[in-house]
Amino acid sequence: MPGFQSTKENRLPARGNPLDCFWTSDSHKLFVALGDGRLVCLNDLLKTGGPAVCVGPEGPQGNAGIKGEPGPRGESVVGPMGPQGIAGPQGKDGASIQGPPGPQGPVGPDSNEVLHAVRAEIAALRSELAAVQATYQRIVDGNQQAIKVRERLIAQMRIQGEPK
Repeated sequence: MPGFQSTKENRLPARGNPLDCFWTSDSHKLFVALGDGRLVCLNDLLKTGGPAVCVGPEGPQGNAGIKGEPGPRGESVVGPMGPQGIAGPQGKDGASIQGPPGPQGPVGPDSNEVLHAVRAEIAALRSELAAVQATYQRIVDGNQQAIKVRERLIAQMRIQGEPK
């Protein structure tokens, strides 16, 4: 089925399907593809009355041309740095990504049982502390008695050792 396309004249295809139409939006010309695929400009055909084949049959490729001289080196222009652009969007924080919830943990002990166990532990610690304090007090008392005995012995030795 023939088609209708709008394009720029420099983008016209070399060949088209029979009866395809091409409108050039820049030069306002209408081209129609003939049965052999060649394009004919209807504007030229109607104005001059002669054949207005747009693209003729393709011939063989020609020989490569000679290589030309290189042109002068262009100037490199570096302009001033432009202003800083706007900040990009903030990415997602890995900590905010939540997975599915884990399995439910085991049931904890009854709070009354825990409170009773804590109170029993406190009582046992107080008992140990009282025993340590009593032992410490006996040591202090024994040291005080030993100091008194020592002081008496020193005093007696001075009395006995003094010449008369």
